[in-house]
Amino acid sequence: MSRAAEGWRARLRHAFAVDPPGPAAPTVDEEASVEWLCRQVSRRGLTTPALVALETCRPLNGLSSASLRMLQPTIEVLLPETAATNVEHFASFLEKRGSVDHLVERLETLEAQREDARRAARRDAAPDAADAADATNPAESATRTEDDVEP
Repeated sequence: MSRAAEGWRARLRHAFAVDPPGPAAPTVDEEASVEWLCRQVSRRGLTTPALVALETCRPLNGLSSASLRMLQPTIEVLLPETAATNVEHFASFLEKRGSVDHLVERLETLEAQREDARRAARRDAAPDAADAADATNPAESATRTEDDVEP
């Protein structure tokens, strides 16, 4: 085989290579941006709509990344420098094939943590509410019988 053919073959060897299947591993900067975004979505209670949008638009994550890059000059003018940097790192992360898988996993983890915290708060608040009612109206609690207590 000629030297020129080997050179072309070496250049084209990885031309159509794709990332391995599964979640993408973000860099440190990308992870900070992804974590911030996922926490904002979870804090606002928008995890389910975000998951639906991510799963629906999974094949378009490259297009989303290109759109963010196209809007980068406008973002830099409108947002503070740190937010513009976060958008740049997030766009870089979206270019990876498994980025949607990582986002879905992170959102589901945060939602599970949020739900556990909500259940624990409800569980802890339930006995306190009954104690507070007894303390505010002692006459009512003295006349209460076992049949009056809700199961």
